[in-house]
Amino acid sequence: MPLLLPGAVYGFALVLFRTAGLVTAAPLFGMKNAPLQVRVALSFSLALVAFLAAGAGPAPLPPHLGALAVDVLLETGLGLVAGQAVRFVFEAAATAGQLAAQTMGLGFGATLDPLSGAESTTLGQLFRLLCLGLALGLGLHRELVTWLAASVQQVPPGSVEGLEVLARAAVLQGTQAIALGVRLGFPFLAAITLGHLVLGLVGRAAQQLHFSNVGFSVSILFGGGALWLLAPQTLALCAEASFRFLPTP
Repeated sequence: MPLLLPGAVYGFALVLFRTAGLVTAAPLFGMKNAPLQVRVALSFSLALVAFLAAGAGPAPLPPHLGALAVDVLLETGLGLVAGQAVRFVFEAAATAGQLAAQTMGLGFGATLDPLSGAESTTLGQLFRLLCLGLALGLGLHRELVTWLAASVQQVPPGSVEGLEVLARAAVLQGTQAIALGVRLGFPFLAAITLGHLVLGLVGRAAQQLHFSNVGFSVSILFGGGALWLLAPQTLALCAEASFRFLPTP
């Protein structure tokens, strides 16, 4: 038992670094306005639950300080990649809201997003918050804890692959998030473009009416109609995508 104790403590420490990366990057867990003490306590609690639930054995002790640094970096990187993958989905939802707002002419009233600390339009923040609420209603927070426990079981502490694999996964997730953001924002852009096309055709047929003066109203009308008809399906698609973006342990 004395020989196994250092390995078990080291294994739990590696799980704690993996959990800290996940809590730092994952939405809701890693909000900027969440107190640091709460995040530290949450990381420790989740690491303890995952370590005991997965039945992880002792990890091999590193032969030197360089190997210790590599293990810590890989474990933290795995948690960061998993948390950032889910965050990318909600950033895609915010991007769709940003595109819709800019096209409708509502992008001038940018405000500070309390979740990310970045400048964002009100419509982009609304899309992100609604998507996050739907995902939490579907059990995203439980899925994150399940993923953590499964990752400890399938990828034991100290056996994470190299940084190249993690970097490749992060790049792939970012590319997929960009595609998702374009896919979510395309219906609103298409609706507003259709409105301008209709306005152009009517103005071409009756040039003396000067319909160009109501272009802003047409953008609001068609964009608002698209939001009314398509926003629920768009946000539901985004919330479901947050589960698929979690990497396989």
